[in-house]
Amino acid sequence: MRVWLFSILSLLPLSAAGQSCNDACMARKAEAQWLKAGLAERMDGRLVVTAGGRRLVFADNRKACDAGEARDCAIYALVANAPGSLAVQKFEFEGSDTYLIDLRSGRKTELDGVPVFSSDGRKFVIAAFSGDSENNLEVWRRTGDGAALEWAHPFRQSWTEDAALHGDTLENKWGLAPVFRVTGWQGDRVSLAISTDDQRHNWTGTLLHDAQGWHLSAKSPPGMFAKR
Repeated sequence: MRVWLFSILSLLPLSAAGQSCNDACMARKAEAQWLKAGLAERMDGRLVVTAGGRRLVFADNRKACDAGEARDCAIYALVANAPGSLAVQKFEFEGSDTYLIDLRSGRKTELDGVPVFSSDGRKFVIAAFSGDSENNLEVWRRTGDGAALEWAHPFRQSWTEDAALHGDTLENKWGLAPVFRVTGWQGDRVSLAISTDDQRHNWTGTLLHDAQGWHLSAKSPPGMFAKR
């Protein structure tokens, strides 16, 4: 899955974007909840992160975005903050990258999407992917000053687990892919909001962890898709 090509309106200053606010714009609007003095701050239009005893500066290049210069276009937003780490998303003319930053060393680890952290910051789930990925859900754990993939759910596995997504109904002729969003994380239970990729159907699911590993429950409710 991929973040879509940005329109010029969506790359205007936030005050001018209005109803044209896209993913980059919305991320910047939500950023305030993650900012913290001495850790991650907005200074003269730049995002400044203090990690590993140094300052990491993320400077937007909106002029390149407005001019359609894909190579240099960049808009940065702080998208997550957890004990020992935080995440910065770089929005480009097409697509985006997310960087996990270790606060002790300053090391940056590139991820395929935006992390949602557990309360202790030791694990995180990626459900909102911003680059090409074979998976639609991943669980990672922090290791040292980086991260390692612990569990993944491939796109193709969704059709094996949920026959209603195959495209064998009158309403769903060609097949649909489930899109996940984390709505809560308590202990070993991750709550999920699930929708079809056309956004026409919505339901809920869970991701549970036990001694055997992670288990996803995400099958669409019976009768959600009209039969032929």
